[in-house]
Amino acid sequence: MPADWSIEEIEAIVSEYFAMLRAEFAGLPYKKSEHNERVRSLLNNRSRASVEYKFRNISAILVNHEQVYIRGYLPSQNYQAALETSVLEWLEGKTALFEGVEASPFVDPPQPGGVHTFADVLTDAPNPKQAARPTARRVARKVDFLRLDTENRKLGIRGEEFVFELEQRRLHDEERRRDLAKKVRWVSHDEGDGLGYDIASFDAGGAPRLIEVKTTAAGKYFPFTLTRNELAASQESAENYHLYRVYQFGAAPRLYILKGALDQTCHLTPVQFSAGFGEAGPTELA
Repeated sequence: MPADWSIEEIEAIVSEYFAMLRAEFAGLPYKKSEHNERVRSLLNNRSRASVEYKFRNISAILVNHEQVYIRGYLPSQNYQAALETSVLEWLEGKTALFEGVEASPFVDPPQPGGVHTFADVLTDAPNPKQAARPTARRVARKVDFLRLDTENRKLGIRGEEFVFELEQRRLHDEERRRDLAKKVRWVSHDEGDGLGYDIASFDAGGAPRLIEVKTTAAGKYFPFTLTRNELAASQESAENYHLYRVYQFGAAPRLYILKGALDQTCHLTPVQFSAGFGEAGPTELA
C-alpha cells in the first residue's frame, strides 16, 4: 500500500495545481501532462495516476469551499486533512492568486460562438459522490466566487438568452413543434423576476416547462444559490419545473437539468437570512 503523502509532497502538488489554475483563470493555454510530469520529479516515485487523483482531490476541496477549480479535474472527495490545510493556506495567503478577477474568463467569459443545439450542450446531472460536501471549516477567501456568480447580472442575462434561444431551437428543429417554438417566452426579461423562473417553454407534447436558469463560467460542480421564491415555485409546480444549470459558459457551454422541487434534487444549505425586529420566528432560506 502506498505511503501517505508527506507535507513536502503535498505542498509541491498544491503549488503545481494552482499554477494551472492561475493559467486557466487568466485564459492562458497550458498542458496538464507537462504539469503532471514536472511535479512527479519532485515526489517520492508517485505514479502519473496518483498525481491525477491528487489533483482531483484538490478540486474537491475547492468546491467544498465554494471556490473555482480546474474544470478538467473533476472533484474526488476522499482526501487527506493535511491536503485541505495546504489548499486553504494557499487561498488565505496568496494575495496575487486571483489578480484581475473582473477580466477573468471565469467572471466575464466570451460569448458562445456559432449555433448550439440542445443535443450539443446537454450533459448528465452531477454525480452525488463528487458533489460538494458541506464543511464547518471557514476560510478567509480573497475572492467570493459564489457571490460574484450570484451578483453577476450580465452573465445571468447572457445565460438566460442562451437558454431562450436553445429552447426555441429545440422545439423548432428537434421536436418539430414550430407552433410551440413561437410561444416560448423569456418571462424574467419581459415581466420581471417575481415568478420564480426565467423562461416559459414546453415539452414536445405541449406540457408547460418552467425553466429557471443558473449560469456560471466555472465547472459542472461549482455550487449556485437559490432564492426563496425560486424554491417555492419549484415546490408548487414540481411537475413542470426545470432548473437549467449552464456551466463552462463561453466557447464550449454545457448544461444539465434538475427536474422537480429543488429541495428534492439539491442539498440546500441556508447561507443568508433577512433580519428584522420583533418576535423571533422560524428562519427561512433567502
